[in-house]
Amino acid sequence: MPLGLRFNVIDGRRAGFFASQSFIFEKGISSRVTSSTYHSGLLNESANRHESISGFQISSLTGLGGELKFSGTMSIYGMAGMQCFFMNKSQPYNIRSARIAWPSFQAGIRIKIR
Repeated sequence: MPLGLRFNVIDGRRAGFFASQSFIFEKGISSRVTSSTYHSGLLNESANRHESISGFQISSLTGLGGELKFSGTMSIYGMAGMQCFFMNKSQPYNIRSARIAWPSFQAGIRIKIR
């Protein structure tokens, strides 16, 4: 679930430029670890282990973006930023554990609800 703030730096009639800061709360359900043993290039043995995941993963997303407005309520946008993941002991080791900062690119249609 994301929770964030958007600051309109330039808010023109047809286009805009914004800065965004969000915090994202994610809940993992389960973890699966697979181990495979090969002998002479052939699969000899494979084992799977499943574990439930407790706790939440928290991350921060900071970005800059622009939008082109179609009407008063609809626009297309693009945003580039950096997402940083905060590690805690309730999360299994994953790619986010090895590198906590990742580039983020987003694009889409935005509908403004008044």
